Amino acid sequence: MDSEETGGCMRPAEEQRSGSIIVETNFRLYAYTSSALQLAILSTFTEMIYRFNDMSVGVLTRESVRRALQVGITASQIISFLRANAHRQCLTTGGALNCLPVTVADQIRLWEDERRRMTFTDATLYSTFEGDPEFVGVRDFSLREGILLWADSDKKLVIVSEEGHERVRAWWKANKAAT
Repeated sequence: MDSEETGGCMRPAEEQRSGSIIVETNFRLYAYTSSALQLAILSTFTEMIYRFNDMSVGVLTRESVRRALQVGITASQIISFLRANAHRQCLTTGGALNCLPVTVADQIRLWEDERRRMTFTDATLYSTFEGDPEFVGVRDFSLREGILLWADSDKKLVIVSEEGHERVRAWWKANKAAT
């Protein structure tokens, strides 16, 4: 049965199969659907601005994508969803890969990479050195032992891993006793 036989209207199943999402280079997203499921999925990584009967408008923002990333959705899953549900007009003109602007896909990946920039490690900060030789001794010992995480010669700061703290204390005590 084609659309002429149904009075020019598409059936909901056909609408969902053919895709209904258009993403612009300005991160604005148009979803031509009334499917509660599709809108719920879109809402996990999109700031929805307007909702009408058969169309919703949203924006992909750093915060909305980060919220999705925090609950375990990956950038690849977001990109795959947007490509898999691309509007059929996008598919016919640009193909599956070009339905989602490259700049948008890259930015979604960059937002995901932001979350992996830092790793937190328990550590100990040494900052009260009596002189330069004491600082250099602790820094060099930590470096030799492979427990040095960071050092600043100007401010005389040394950060060692939590596992290395006891070794530094023992070394420091032994050196203080020797002097």
